[in-house]
Amino acid sequence: MNLSWANLRTLSGSQQAAFEELCRQLARSETPVDDRFVPKGSPDAGVECLYTLPNGDEWGWQAKFFESSLTSAQWNQLDRSVKKALDSHPKLARYFVCVPRNRADGRRSGIKTELQRWDERVEKWSGWAFDLGMEVKFNWWGSSELWERLSLQEQAGKRAFWFGNPELYTNRWFRNRLDEAVASAGARYSPELHVDLPIAQSFELFGRTSAAATSVHRLAKDIRGACSYEIRRIATEESLDRLTSLKPVVDTCNEIAGACDEIVGALADGQCPPHQQWNIADICEAIKTALGLIDSSQEAVASAPRDYEESNPKGETGHARSSNPFRSAASALRYLESQLWATLSELRAIEPIINSDLLIVTGEAGTGKTHLLCDVAENRIGQGLPTVILMGQRFLSAEAPWGQALAQLDLANSSADEFIGALEAAAQAADSRALFIIDAINEGEGDVIWPAHLSPLLEQLRRSPWIATVLSVRTPYLERVVPAEVFQSAHVLEHHGFAESTYAAVRRYCEQFDLEFPTTPLLRPEFDNPLFLKTMCEGLRSTGQRRFPVGSEGITRIFDRYLDGINTRLADQLDLDPQARTVHRALEILVKRFSERRARWLPRNEAQSLVDELAPNRAYSRSLYRALVDSGVLMEVLPSSLEGNPVVQFGFEWFADHLIAVGLIDSHEDTESLARELAPWDAPGIATRRPLMSGLLDALAILLPERHRAELPDVYTGDLAAWSAMQSFLKTLPWRDPNTIGPRCHALVDDAFDSLNGEHEWPLLIDSLVTCATIPKHPVGAESFDDRLRQLPMPDRDAVWSTYLHYAYDEDGPVDRLLDWAESLHPTDANIDPESARACAVVLAWFLTASNRFVRDRATKCLVALLHENCDLATELVRRFHDVDDPYVVERVIAAAYGIAMRSADAQGLGSLATVVYENVFAASNPPVHFLTRDYARGVIERALYLGSPIDIDRSKIEPPYPSAWPDIPDDAELERIDPRETGTTGTEYARSLIRTSVMHWDFSRYIIGTNSTDVSHTWLSVPLDEPRWKSCDEQLEDFLTWLGDDLGETFRSLIKRNPRSMRSALLARGQARTSQEETEEIISAFVFKPLVADTGFYQICLKMLKDEQRRRYHE
Repeated sequence: MNLSWANLRTLSGSQQAAFEELCRQLARSETPVDDRFVPKGSPDAGVECLYTLPNGDEWGWQAKFFESSLTSAQWNQLDRSVKKALDSHPKLARYFVCVPRNRADGRRSGIKTELQRWDERVEKWSGWAFDLGMEVKFNWWGSSELWERLSLQEQAGKRAFWFGNPELYTNRWFRNRLDEAVASAGARYSPELHVDLPIAQSFELFGRTSAAATSVHRLAKDIRGACSYEIRRIATEESLDRLTSLKPVVDTCNEIAGACDEIVGALADGQCPPHQQWNIADICEAIKTALGLIDSSQEAVASAPRDYEESNPKGETGHARSSNPFRSAASALRYLESQLWATLSELRAIEPIINSDLLIVTGEAGTGKTHLLCDVAENRIGQGLPTVILMGQRFLSAEAPWGQALAQLDLANSSADEFIGALEAAAQAADSRALFIIDAINEGEGDVIWPAHLSPLLEQLRRSPWIATVLSVRTPYLERVVPAEVFQSAHVLEHHGFAESTYAAVRRYCEQFDLEFPTTPLLRPEFDNPLFLKTMCEGLRSTGQRRFPVGSEGITRIFDRYLDGINTRLADQLDLDPQARTVHRALEILVKRFSERRARWLPRNEAQSLVDELAPNRAYSRSLYRALVDSGVLMEVLPSSLEGNPVVQFGFEWFADHLIAVGLIDSHEDTESLARELAPWDAPGIATRRPLMSGLLDALAILLPERHRAELPDVYTGDLAAWSAMQSFLKTLPWRDPNTIGPRCHALVDDAFDSLNGEHEWPLLIDSLVTCATIPKHPVGAESFDDRLRQLPMPDRDAVWSTYLHYAYDEDGPVDRLLDWAESLHPTDANIDPESARACAVVLAWFLTASNRFVRDRATKCLVALLHENCDLATELVRRFHDVDDPYVVERVIAAAYGIAMRSADAQGLGSLATVVYENVFAASNPPVHFLTRDYARGVIERALYLGSPIDIDRSKIEPPYPSAWPDIPDDAELERIDPRETGTTGTEYARSLIRTSVMHWDFSRYIIGTNSTDVSHTWLSVPLDEPRWKSCDEQLEDFLTWLGDDLGETFRSLIKRNPRSMRSALLARGQARTSQEETEEIISAFVFKPLVADTGFYQICLKMLKDEQRRRYHE
């Protein structure tokens, strides 16, 4: 290494910039308290970096890349820098001038040496400092001082970075190392198939990037918006100070607003330097303090509106209700509270990631861990952020890992310390955290290397706060290769593949492989696995098919296509004959051997030998065995005992079950002999019987109907077997070939549905029924599903179905997947299969029975998204569900129809929809009492009329007032007779008591029926009981005419008959009528007689009828 200033690498094309950064790094090395060290950008106010001592004094460094004798102009540059530094930093105590040369001191007569010029400058600068009341010591860091620091052993990395091979540690060098890793990853990294996943945000946080800081700063905006006008109005309005009874509420709101301001400031101004932890814990404590203030104020805030109205009678500041500043405070504080909790939850999730220096990514085979890490490296290097990625499969010897790691990086002649120091220098130059990534540490010789060497390797990397480490490991190997102390010090991130973006992933893969996007929901989690999805698509493309198989043909066909895809790809990769079906034959051999051993695994050596016999004489890297492992078909697993040699299993458990079940059935001539083989463990001969796992039973439940037209519960029998057989039978219904579902299958389903008696049974059956119901024309599909639920009375249906919806929601099951699928539909999606849309619409309509409003609201929106371009299906849905005995369903189906109508411009289609809505809601002149149902229904019809749809209706029937019978609402006495307050603590009486309490007092009363505050209204009304009774338009009009007197009243009646809509609109424009004469006169003078329509004659007649006093008021 040639340590010459001429060999200093450039930074951003400049040696001056490089020298400045080098001096910053050397200065940082000499400052003990790193959080007080601040590097400066341009303009720098006379310093490249600044260090603040505990007593407040500051040290500053200025760097000038002057290689030859300093000229007058260069000395003047130093003067200007010092002047700026003194003016800008009044606490400055030391000032270091860094120049890459030693000061000459030849001492020739009549010539000032550089050392003398320096002394003169120091004297002048000290005078400037004295004039400013400062005492500053000026130090020279010349070539000798700089080389002295660089020569220290701990600075070996900086020497390598700044004066070594200039091609190393550049962005191009990081890119080349990534390209090598990508080549090693092979098919596991497919950038053309990339799908953005939420997990990527965790790497922004872990890398402490600008995007991570932005995600935290964004939270400030949310809280600033949540601390709304209503809260600040109470805190700042001076008129409230005189109301002493409300002073505690005012003071609390003031405290809450102040606390929120502090939180907003901490979030908005917070910084996360690459080498330091972000003190998020203090922000979390501030949020908890604010939450405590809100919690302690709830009772006082709830009663404040009434206290205010009692202390501030009407007329003093306007109408008490409309001007009451406390009326919306309770809801504003609740919203602020929810936002604070959401922010606290997000910060608690962020903190362990952003403040960790070790991230371990786990996941099953094929979930895309390698792709994820390669993509992270790709994005970071594209932004100029130092990132190194190594592949675990290239660690092939048992020697210490540093030598192998450096060899992968083409740094075989470097030491680990030198590499770490150079990587740190690169990170500091980029002002970014560097990531050191090792993918798949379970591969290669990982089980030999890492248990002993991972901790020391990480210890060396942790010496630099600028470097963080990422490891990935397949979940089954985690305990074997990662020592406990390493695991405990890491943040662990599990990768679930496409679980959160299934439909985006399937859409992306379909586009890449030129396949049709599925027209039905993907309700099985297997499609979340990127490897399975890719292999499936490759198999379809290789056989010339374009339609994506989902549900309509059974899992057997899907597995066949999966294997066909593997076989085609490996035949091309290994130069094998695809017609020989080598992959299929290899798996048949392994299954047979599994069966002989009565096990689900083989020793690695044995499995490798059996498979490679089909493609012999090949190097390991091109062997059939290695290809099957890389493809995920086979998986090497270490024993859980952490001892012994690896064993081989099938890559996907459900795939293994299927293959083993095929072999098991094929080895028996009929179901009788198979039944004897499957005899449960409680039968005689326990030592010779096969233990059956649930996965194998599931596979048998699918295959027995295909091979023998038999159902598993009829083959796998016995007291202890019956329950397991029924479980497998029910949960595998969606994956059977629909053609195998016959009378016996229907009978078993009927029996199971009729005998539901426990929560643990609901998911098994109803999950399957929901999934099958979304498959068009399935034997146990939407029609069967609809019929089953329709036959149940509402209480019985709610006990099973609605309760199931509540517990199944947000559990990543078929309920969530159907909702996610429908919500993901784009308005331009025109290729939705009509039969699929019909089936899914029926299921979504039944989701509307849920008391869980999240399920109900999402299902309503999903119906609109699904049917907005299909008025015919929407019409069919309204007709199907108009008579269901559940007002939730009727209301929301009509609401969905209204949403569809508002999105549609199809006048003809809307005509049919509006006609059916009219016939079912209004035609009989007895519309439902449910006013939302009436309103939605009227909206559908009005939209159709607006578009000119050809419909025949009586318009008077769709406009209020409606002749609906007013519901009979019991008074307190009746409630007491129905449900006495003194009830038991269990059973029916207790349940009825809970219902009454919910309706009369708890959240359902406060938030759903009433006003969010039982202290304001105890009987659900949105106005205090002492306010005037609300009056209809006709009642207000009659009051007004009566007040006018007989003669004038009759005259106005005749005028109103000519212009009824105008007068009614005038009265409605102001809302409630007042009861006093004075207030009624205000109505007259303020708005009744202003021009309402183009009928100026009517206006003039009204105006002439005014008395003098009324006329004067009117003109005022």
